[in-house]
Amino acid sequence: ALFGVIIEEQVENVNGWHHEVRLFHVSDAKDGTHLASLYLDPFRRRFKNTGEFTLPLITGGSASNTGPVVCISCNIKTPTWDSDPAYLTLDDTVAIFHEYGHALNLMLTNVECGSFSGAQNVEDDASEFVSQLMEYWIFEDKFLPVIAKNPSTGEPIPSEDIAKMKDERVLRKGREVLHRIALGQLELELLSGFDPKGDESIIGLQRRLAQEYLPPVDIPPKSDISMLQQIFVSNANGHYASQYRYLYSELMSSDAFEAFRDVGFQNEQGMKNIGEKFRKAILNVGSSASSECAFESFGGSPLS
Repeated sequence: ALFGVIIEEQVENVNGWHHEVRLFHVSDAKDGTHLASLYLDPFRRRFKNTGEFTLPLITGGSASNTGPVVCISCNIKTPTWDSDPAYLTLDDTVAIFHEYGHALNLMLTNVECGSFSGAQNVEDDASEFVSQLMEYWIFEDKFLPVIAKNPSTGEPIPSEDIAKMKDERVLRKGREVLHRIALGQLELELLSGFDPKGDESIIGLQRRLAQEYLPPVDIPPKSDISMLQQIFVSNANGHYASQYRYLYSELMSSDAFEAFRDVGFQNEQGMKNIGEKFRKAILNVGSSASSECAFESFGGSPLS
């Protein structure tokens, strides 16, 4: 119970929108108070939105005396037979932990107005803070063997495989950072100094910045405008000049996870204490306080 909560599944009378949907209830570990409910829609299927996302079905808020109801939708491959286990790729696992971070933001909020619950109105720079923090747990040597096991023998994942995954994560993160920088710079130039009547076309601008920031293997071909599409879609959804937000959230999550690591993962009481501190300082306040103030309240100092 890292954040001082207990999660229990409701097996009967789920009343979900599909028979594969599962329902969980979150309660306070100290007094058993019901805090929130979580629907998990894990598998891909026809006509279902692709990708992974988290949605508030009912926002919390003490003014309405309503507990939050949240949905996590994933894109895991459905088992061939009902008796078969569901195999998760590493990407599936990362996605679940990431979305669970968003769900924690929504479920453990403790504010009067529901619109301030979770990260709904938090600054864009910090909107991915908790979700990226949760990803760190997957790659800890002591944690991954607990959830990654051979379904036939029960043997935990070998240490050499863990080492390979951690090396691959470092490589992927490096490329991801470069991609974010390229996107951020492209968006800033589009929204500020780009002249559509000038000598450089919008496609030429994308290619120049891609060549400047991305490794050769990641430079899109001339016919590929996916970087521009990503920015236009983001702008259309109301997120302007926000491509840098993942980078700032990454800094926040890295700093916060170091606080857990400093306590020591084997220190059970210490982990509970800092988990409850994180819940009180970050998760409870939602977007009712600035991310800067909330982070300083948790860490005791500004972001390093």
